[in-house]
Amino acid sequence: MLIEEAVYKLLSTDSGVIALVGGRIFSGVLPQDLEGYPAIAYRAPATGNRRVIQVMEGGCSLVSQRIHVFSADKGKRKYGTAAELDAAVSIALNDYSGVVSIPATSPLESIDVQAIFQTTLAHAYGFDDKTQTHNFVTEFEIHYTDPNLI
Repeated sequence: MLIEEAVYKLLSTDSGVIALVGGRIFSGVLPQDLEGYPAIAYRAPATGNRRVIQVMEGGCSLVSQRIHVFSADKGKRKYGTAAELDAAVSIALNDYSGVVSIPATSPLESIDVQAIFQTTLAHAYGFDDKTQTHNFVTEFEIHYTDPNLI
């Protein structure tokens, strides 16, 4: 399982996030033809993203990876909803630790998340005139074990 899949699972099963976006959670960027808002996009930053922190006993690697989560809503008066979504994302991800599993996979795919925490890039706001979207971006650093990396 990739850490991006774990992020999707955590966001898509959080009742506060789902109450705002329904199923509008996208890997990478928001689709240009997206009809409904608010919505979320998540992706790894372009540089300095993934690194092995330590190889643990038994050969399992402790990995650190950053993920950016973009919370967006469309319309001139939708700042508040975008801010509310950004807060819901922070509640869902910040300080999370535990095993994230994808049901109905054989063998069961899971990833052991040691910690998720916000970095200094938290709640950065922007408004895009072209698309008329209010956007918040929050960066999370995720520490997890990966038995496949040595």
